[in-house]
Amino acid sequence: MFGFEKLDVWHKAVDLTLQIDEVLKKLPKNEFYFFGGQIKRAVLAISTNIAEGTGRNSKKEASYFFNVARGSTYEVASLSKVLNIKGYLNEERLEKLYSSCEEISKMLSGMIKRSQSQSQSQSQI
Repeated sequence: MFGFEKLDVWHKAVDLTLQIDEVLKKLPKNEFYFFGGQIKRAVLAISTNIAEGTGRNSKKEASYFFNVARGSTYEVASLSKVLNIKGYLNEERLEKLYSSCEEISKMLSGMIKRSQSQSQSQSQI
């Protein structure tokens, strides 16, 4: 088993990917090409960057990938809001996606802080 598979945040990111897949199934073809590719890449980048961060040798490198994952989480939240404004995502579904994004973002922020503090304490040795 890989280290990332033990992380709740990775599992939540995978669940968010599945939620987004369900939303994309209901998009009209023209909007799927416009929004689908962008949000699909963004949501997939969350779990993959978490995995890549856990595979790095230094805390500084890990922190970088966790930051990228957090940025992708913000991107998914933003695109979800736009889909809601355009009428492709109801308020209930938006709230669920947005809540998942907030939770993942907070978890990643904690991982980033821990990585940075561990990196700083190691450099002082």
